[in-house]
Amino acid sequence: MPDRGMGWKQWGEQLKAYRLRAGYASQTELADALSHLELTSGETLILSTSQLSRWENGQRCPTRRAQHLDLIEGLARLGGIATPAEADAWLQAGQQGLLSADERWRLFGEVLPSPPPTPDAAILHGHLPAQTTPFVGRKAEMSAVLDLLVGSQCRLLTITGAGGMGKTRLSIAVAAQAAPHFADGVCFVPLADVETPQAILATIATQLDVPDAGAADIDQRLHNFLRTKQLLLILDNFEHLMAHTPDPAVDPVETLSTLLQKSPRLTILVTSQERLNLVEEWIYPLEGLAYPPEDHPDTGGAYAAIEFFAQCASKSRPDFDPILERPHIASICRLVEGMPLGIELAASWVRAFSCAEIAAELARDLDFLTTPLRNLPTRHRSLRSLFNRSWALLSSQEQTILGRLLVFRSSFDRNAAMEVAGATPLLLTALVDRSLLRRQASGRYDMHGLLYQFVSEQFAQQPQERSETQARHAAFYADLAARAGWELEPGDPKAAAALQNGSANVLAAWRWAVEQKELAAVKKMMKWLVDHFRQRGEHSAGYQTFAKAIALFRTQEPNAEGETAGLLGSLLLCQAQCTNHANVEDGRILLEESVALLRRAFPPDPLDLALALLSLSTKYASHGDNAKGETLLEEGLAIFRKTDNSQGVGATLRDWGALEMGWGRLRLAEQRLTEAASLLEIHSPVDSMHSTLFLGTTLLMRGHYQQAEALIQRALHSFVEHGEKNLAGWAQRNLGDLYTATGDFEQARQAFARANAYFAPVGREWEVTLSICLSPAVLARLHGDPNAERLLVDAVTTARRIGFQQRIATSLHHLSRLRHDQRDYMGALALLDEALSTSRKIDFRYATALILTQQGHSYLALNQIDSASRSFAEALRIAGEEGIDRVAVDALGGAAELAAQIGDSEEAVLLLRLAYAHPASEYETRQRAKAALFKTSQPESVASLQEYNSNPLFILDEAIQLAEQLVCGYH
Repeated sequence: MPDRGMGWKQWGEQLKAYRLRAGYASQTELADALSHLELTSGETLILSTSQLSRWENGQRCPTRRAQHLDLIEGLARLGGIATPAEADAWLQAGQQGLLSADERWRLFGEVLPSPPPTPDAAILHGHLPAQTTPFVGRKAEMSAVLDLLVGSQCRLLTITGAGGMGKTRLSIAVAAQAAPHFADGVCFVPLADVETPQAILATIATQLDVPDAGAADIDQRLHNFLRTKQLLLILDNFEHLMAHTPDPAVDPVETLSTLLQKSPRLTILVTSQERLNLVEEWIYPLEGLAYPPEDHPDTGGAYAAIEFFAQCASKSRPDFDPILERPHIASICRLVEGMPLGIELAASWVRAFSCAEIAAELARDLDFLTTPLRNLPTRHRSLRSLFNRSWALLSSQEQTILGRLLVFRSSFDRNAAMEVAGATPLLLTALVDRSLLRRQASGRYDMHGLLYQFVSEQFAQQPQERSETQARHAAFYADLAARAGWELEPGDPKAAAALQNGSANVLAAWRWAVEQKELAAVKKMMKWLVDHFRQRGEHSAGYQTFAKAIALFRTQEPNAEGETAGLLGSLLLCQAQCTNHANVEDGRILLEESVALLRRAFPPDPLDLALALLSLSTKYASHGDNAKGETLLEEGLAIFRKTDNSQGVGATLRDWGALEMGWGRLRLAEQRLTEAASLLEIHSPVDSMHSTLFLGTTLLMRGHYQQAEALIQRALHSFVEHGEKNLAGWAQRNLGDLYTATGDFEQARQAFARANAYFAPVGREWEVTLSICLSPAVLARLHGDPNAERLLVDAVTTARRIGFQQRIATSLHHLSRLRHDQRDYMGALALLDEALSTSRKIDFRYATALILTQQGHSYLALNQIDSASRSFAEALRIAGEEGIDRVAVDALGGAAELAAQIGDSEEAVLLLRLAYAHPASEYETRQRAKAALFKTSQPESVASLQEYNSNPLFILDEAIQLAEQLVCGYH
């Protein structure tokens, strides 16, 4: 019989060694960690502390092979067992044989071959500090560092990162897994308490237990010891030994280089806030643990920072419930940006505060992150002490530059740092190397939020330096914004590109310039800011930003004249451009004052005056004062022509064409928009495509569906390519209207959904209100959706609330068509009377023709022939004059039904066939014409509709003349 007791003792000793290597100081911690693992079998490994204690003391070991395999899997995943060879040796000690091929693959997959442990390695494996808490959330980092150490040519690897990022803990965890790949094991050397570079080698020798060789000095003895060793040496906390004025005779960095040269099988892993800058050095930068981002509220999921906080908090308060506190834990983790030490210090306060209170205190005071725990290193008991240590290692010049860099918001590029803070590339690199700045993948720089708070306190004692830096910052971003250009003055593309990620800095520069009343800087930035707010859909933020500036400058000079009048006029224009379009009256009042101030500005600002006139004309047109709108457009266009600003001319023609389109003067709108698109093409693809979108919409209103779809799709592709979400939303909305008109309801539904998706992220509620409110309601009515009535009533209600006259007229018209479908003809006519009154008041000819046509259909349903004929006659006249083919065709169908009702069946059939087959005919017009043809009892007319579609009997103008003669003969 084998001596099982002897096997149990060997097996238990190895279990203890694996537990310590994995970083668990007690059996309780290991049992807890194993219980949280889900094995490949789908089960969890539930063990008691007493059971593990008996096993480690050699009293017994598991008798079932399955339990051995589960323990191997658990310890392998926790970092205790690294290779199949170790698992085989442990199985044999427990008299369980060796792993089979399937078991090796299931538990380890493909692993690097490792040499068998040597006696020296067995000793040196114990030179890793035992860890008292589980290692959380660094699987990717561990894998990457391990690959560098054992799977590449790297012999000197530095894990860099700010203090408190967990560099030491990562190095220990990696070393435990890397140990089997080094024949002579690993050795951990803490350097935090080593005060001079001269003591580095002696400290290493002490940790390695290098034997005393008599007279030989420590350097020689260490080199002799390491010459043949295949060893991983971990040097922890190296940064403070790289002083700025090192002893020329003892350079700590050169010491490491010499070690590598004289010990060809040696690998060194360094943890440091600062890189060593050696040729042999490989770098692994370490950031914080993963935490939920602020713009995506945490709704669950695995985040290492939250898991680590929960573990730390449960030590201070066993009844701590991380699920209830999760939103506030996420806030804490965001405030410390995933820094493990910050999380640990914050979690230590759960015994006295709620997580919400901890987050509030942390946002207010850096000193809150302090702990009374005695077994933490002194430098880790508060973040202030940690930052003080880093700050003390900087030269006075580096401290000054770091303080100046506080002026930047969010992030900054190298050019800005040089111009504003005087940070040379060498100094920037030095601060990055010391982990005090972070260099993003884009090449921009930023600073950890808590470090920013600390440096701000240090720099608070230098108000003059801070003020001068702010002035340089404002001047720099004002010049950059001016060079980047704006709506009517394109600028330097490089400047515009530099500001793509610099909006936070422009806003900070703006606030300072406004507070200091720096007129020149304010003028340079205002135009770029308007474009910024509008492109992002942040109209409310823009409105408030300019309102604050206006209020400040008004108090300075209430009765502004000259330069101040010009500045206020331009600011009011900017505020009006950020007005929510649902509040037409507010925008009009702002623009009227803007125009008045700009007219008396000195020196004059003709472009701002012209732009203000252009914007004001739209407000008047929205109120129905078309004559006033045209007068202002003419004045603005004259200014643009006089100043030879062809982009301004193009923009005016575009807006004028859009107004003509809104008024229903579609032929004239088409001419203006075609010219605008051509003029703007050489200046701005987006502006040109904006005109193209309006042109496509005009053709859609006319009923030229194929041409309209091609233009709208072309514009849509351009908007998507240039990231213009708002305009892309409008294009999709118009496609939805087009597909609704042509009866492609599924395509229409998809287009409206895409439009809403574009509008929602940029916060354009009024687009949704004006466009998505009515258009899907029309689709719902045509498709027989039971929600159609609610949607149409909502559209009318919304239009009345906004006060947009054009939308009131069209919303009433579409609701009346539903009442007509419900055979409530009197109800339909009541709505149409109000709609017609509104459209006539604002000279909205398109809507007038639409409303008159529907009025004719409802009168005809009531057999009021005379009223129906008058409505159709006027609708045909307007539609013929303005080229509104789709309305003309619908009115033709109405006239044909009227003719059939009176008895003129021959003319009725001709017109109905045309109404059905004409390319401008809407889905509803076709359906009505088809039904009317069946009523004529001429099946051959219905059967030949498709043939007629490709071979019309006469053109639309002739049909309109015939229809007008018919309906005029009835009244």
